[in-house]
Amino acid sequence: MPRADAAKYASAFDAVTSRNVAVERAFQLALGGGCHTAFGAHATGDMVYFFHEQVGVHRRPLSGGDFADPTGTARRILQRLGLLP
Repeated sequence: MPRADAAKYASAFDAVTSRNVAVERAFQLALGGGCHTAFGAHATGDMVYFFHEQVGVHRRPLSGGDFADPTGTARRILQRLGLLP
């Protein structure tokens, strides 16, 4: 969404949902996105639930710092799972 539209619709957005979606999208981007891999991520509360066809189902706790740096969080977790170098 363009920044101009973001301000226009700000009252309709939920901050918690936005931070969770940012983490979920960071996983998808770190893996290259697309629809050629069975993958899913769901961030909620203080956990991220993750499925990838190569490593199965996992869940990891999240801290405030993880939500502040979703890209770094996704990269760190994916590296620990052996999905990124």
